[in-house]
Amino acid sequence: MSDRTDEETLELIREWLQQYGLTIIIGLVLGLGAISGYRYWQGQQAEQRNNESAQLDTILQALEQDKPQDAADAYDSLLKKGGEIAELAALNMAGAYLKENKTDDAMAALKLAAASKDELLAQSASWQLALTLAAQGNYDEALQQSESLRDSAYTAQAAALQGYIHDKQGKTREALADYERSQQLAPAPATALQINALQARLALEGNGQ
Repeated sequence: MSDRTDEETLELIREWLQQYGLTIIIGLVLGLGAISGYRYWQGQQAEQRNNESAQLDTILQALEQDKPQDAADAYDSLLKKGGEIAELAALNMAGAYLKENKTDDAMAALKLAAASKDELLAQSASWQLALTLAAQGNYDEALQQSESLRDSAYTAQAAALQGYIHDKQGKTREALADYERSQQLAPAPATALQINALQARLALEGNGQ
């Protein structure tokens, strides 16, 4: 139990406040300011995401209603802000651009989505990009793009696409190997038919051994 008198204790408190009081007060003010600032920032972020989500809904509704220009206008506005929602919108807009034969716009949208930090979104865009390149006859670029999907959710599809491209390039053995790899990963009747056709072709060419 302390032998200090009330007066001595009060004096110690006064000295302590004089020495540390200002630091404590500043710390409290800064702390409260930081909390308030963080909450304000959170509110701003939430409001921004709500606005972006609303714009994405506008794009999707316009696409469903076959109003590509309305969708494009909303997309252009969203694109200026960037972020994952813009990347998701880009993946949806790519299909609309392709329908209108706006290939450059579609490719730009797919490349934007393919660079997303969201793994599944990036893979989906990369797959669509590979298909689009193949459809345009840009086989080397399509092969390169599909190769990036070797260890992804689209591994089997990418292997089949590589088989298709190699077949178009007259590389029958490579095409067969691609289709067989795809079949091992995800068995499918269509892939089996391709394998049988390629094996038969090699046999007729005398290269089946």
